Amino acid sequence: MNRKLFAALTASVLCLAPVAAHAQSSDSATVSLSADVEEQCVLGSPSLTTLSLGDMTGPDGKLTSTMTGASALVSAQIDNAWCNAPSTLSVNAEVLSMGTSAPAYATPAGFSRLLTYDAAVSGWPSPVVDSPVNGDTGVSTAAVGAHAESLLLEISGLDTLNSAGTAVASGMVVEAGTYSGAIVLSLSINP
Repeated sequence: MNRKLFAALTASVLCLAPVAAHAQSSDSATVSLSADVEEQCVLGSPSLTTLSLGDMTGPDGKLTSTMTGASALVSAQIDNAWCNAPSTLSVNAEVLSMGTSAPAYATPAGFSRLLTYDAAVSGWPSPVVDSPVNGDTGVSTAAVGAHAESLLLEISGLDTLNSAGTAVASGMVVEAGTYSGAIVLSLSINP
């Protein structure tokens, strides 16, 4: 082959080589990411797990006016309450009763062994109050979206109940003994 022609071809190929390499450097690729977050609710531990009301009656054996009023008698803070989706906060309080420590005889007329109260929880989008009687199922309030808050449980407004524990019977004498009850708070995802 002619040396001049060979030199011209070699120069042409060398000049084209960088152009071809430069065209390849603009390629790209896309990688998509996906993930899931499960719906969940968390209800932290109460600051107090036992709330003591102390002696509830005055010299006449009836609930004192400080016990029956709207002012909070005892309270517990519940930090770290949250749900990452629409949810429901439920409060289900039990009546205060003598339970297993009750005397073997029937409740005398004019006396009560069962007490109701207001168990008020604030901090969720709207407050909720349960005033328990035997057979009720508690009360609930909904949060339409994700929500996080500290909750405050306050007890107030004690009152006496009839012997079945199904209706308020204000002004009865409270029979002596040890009374107990419980309040169950729960957070759940709305279906």
